[in-house]
Amino acid sequence: MRKAFISPTKYVQGENEIVNLGYFIKTFGDSALLIAHQDDITRVKDKLKQTMEKFGVTIIVSGFNGECSRNEVHRLQQLAKEHACSCTIGLGGGKAVDTAKCVAEGEALIIVPTIAATDAPTSHSAVLYTPEGEFDDYAYFKQSPSVVLIDTNVIANAPTRFLVAGMGDALSTYFEARATANSYSNVNAGLPCGANAGVGQPTKGTRAALALAKLCYETLLEDGLKAKISCDSNIVTPALENIIETNILLSGLGFESGGL
Repeated sequence: MRKAFISPTKYVQGENEIVNLGYFIKTFGDSALLIAHQDDITRVKDKLKQTMEKFGVTIIVSGFNGECSRNEVHRLQQLAKEHACSCTIGLGGGKAVDTAKCVAEGEALIIVPTIAATDAPTSHSAVLYTPEGEFDDYAYFKQSPSVVLIDTNVIANAPTRFLVAGMGDALSTYFEARATANSYSNVNAGLPCGANAGVGQPTKGTRAALALAKLCYETLLEDGLKAKISCDSNIVTPALENIIETNILLSGLGFESGGL
């Protein structure tokens, strides 16, 4: 029986972690292409300046147009080549994150969520849209992001409705994974990527993925309300830390390696 488990190479979460972003850029080289909405860049511009000075790296702002379309991906890939960028950073919400995945194509990718609304940051898939914002296609890459970096102060200062939306999304993870396991269905982690990557081989989930999905549900029940109150007050607390991890990491690993 073929089983699979997929995850980011490194997940780091803490207060003011964006100040350490340059350290991870340095593991690839000296420069990075930053894919982000201008509003998100404005929210963290002081930390981006600090990390560039602290680690001696260059961050190239891409002028992201807000849509994960084929045209935009091609433009950003050309921009990365022109500036000889060593890695790609996706900073912000779902479309910036997905666009960064498409630009990087599974290589040297750092994801920096500014909200904890979805489990997209950890996954190896993305959704493509037309320039007008209509659904186009799904894209899958050979691996998950190299680094997922979470600055909990940034999440705490985002509107609470995003955190609550993430809890709603995460709430389904355990039931989805449990149903997949009980029905002996295939999981998303086993989808082939390329001609020689196991085409036609059904892939089941691991016990580890199911356990993480269950922990996701249990943490929501234990800390969800306390985390919401913390976010209302823009304060980082242990409960908020736990729910950020739940919304992004536990739900992400649970849905991709245990569900679908």
